[in-house]
Formats: sequence, C-alpha cells, structure tokens
Amino acid sequence: MNGSSSRFAAACVALGTITLIAGLAGCATSATAGVTPTSVQSDTTAASTSPSTQIQVTDHDSCVALEDVFTIVQNAGMGLKSGSMGQHEYDGWLQLATRVLDRVPTRGDGNVSASIAALKKIAPPVSDPAGGSTGIATREWNADAVGSACQAAGTPLAAQSFTGG
Repeated sequence: MNGSSSRFAAACVALGTITLIAGLAGCATSATAGVTPTSVQSDTTAASTSPSTQIQVTDHDSCVALEDVFTIVQNAGMGLKSGSMGQHEYDGWLQLATRVLDRVPTRGDGNVSASIAALKKIAPPVSDPAGGSTGIATREWNADAVGSACQAAGTPLAAQSFTGG
C-alpha cells in the first residue's frame, strides 16, 4: 500500500469511528429525552407522573404483549405433548412465561387490565428453578376472559406456533 492509500484508509477508519460514536451518542440522547426515572413503575401499570413524561399504555399494547406469554405456553405444551421436551424443560418454559406475564403492561382499569391482573395473581413470577408450580396450565388458569376482553378491545389474541413440525 502506498502512502496516499494508507492515509486515505486511515481517514476512512477515523471518519467511520467518529460517525459511529456520534450516532451512538445521538441514540442515547434521543432515547432518553424527556423521560425521567420516575416514569417507570415496577407494577407495569401506566406511570402516574406529569403528562410530559407519562407513558400511556393501551389495551392494544397489553394484548400484544400478552401474546408472547401465550406463545411460550402453547409451544411448551406442544413440545411436552410431542415428546420433544421433558417435564423439567416444560416447567422452565412455564416459569419464563410467568416472568414475561409479570412484565405485561396494563393501563390499570378496564376489562383487559382486570383480566391480565387475574392471570398475574394465578401465575406470579417464578424465578427460582426449583420454584415448583407456576399456576399456568392449571384449573385456575383460564385465558377465556382475557381473550374476550382483548377481542372486545379490537386486538384478538394470537400465539405463534413453531414447535412440533
């Protein structure tokens, strides 16, 4: 490589590095602009801060997030039933589903929020691998109410099947 080629290559690398750093700095700034730490709550309901920082959760948001729970539960059940996974792995997937369920945001009132709250009560988050029963796939676990509430809110629940075939 001659002298001008190596200077050109060095300039390109420097410009690319500057562009990357500037881009990352811009993303970090824009992602947090106008948001204060008080706008996040641990119970996943809409934050009750000033209107300029409040995160609004809709029933649609709740129902779409809940679909991940049903996708996990459905595929774990199909895997157990088909024999492609054992009971221990199945239990682990259901434990994960409880943690995902716990993170489903709600707006705090209405049928969708109430139905999700009922599921969260039946299946609280299990993080200990030896945590035992999850409450999911029990007699108490009934997705009909939340399915009907999401349907009425205009967001029918759907689960993505990818196990067993």
